[in-house]
Amino acid sequence: MLKLFKPITLKWWQVGVVKVALISFGILVGMAWSDIFVIWTPTLLAILIVSWAYLIALWFKNWK
Repeated sequence: MLKLFKPITLKWWQVGVVKVALISFGILVGMAWSDIFVIWTPTLLAILIVSWAYLIALWFKNWK
């Protein structure tokens, strides 16, 4: 069976390229479909805040 997701290791600059691509994609989607996402703003903000809180908690937990 074909595995769709495989673990890979990226170098720091390759992660940077992925982040730049995702940020530019997000900006393009936001520009093109801004009217669609206006009604979802509170929900998306809530998801963002919960995600950030989780990542910060995870970071502090693993910080040694």
